[in-house]
Amino acid sequence: MTLDEIREVLHSSEPFTIHMVSGRKFRIPHPDYAALGRNHATLVFTDTKGRFELIRLNQIESINVAKEPAA
Repeated sequence: MTLDEIREVLHSSEPFTIHMVSGRKFRIPHPDYAALGRNHATLVFTDTKGRFELIRLNQIESINVAKEPAA
């Protein structure tokens, strides 16, 4: 994924799931739980219990955004 694609996801208001090249998955309940590192090579995020992960962007395989169904 490109930096611009990741920024687009972070500027949405939808929950998303990060799929890593290792097979790990991380569910992010809202973009407010995630931020790009200062060097734009890492992404840090927390879960709802306050635990955090720091991952390298080049290890992200894909991100799936969970769109809210239309009312």
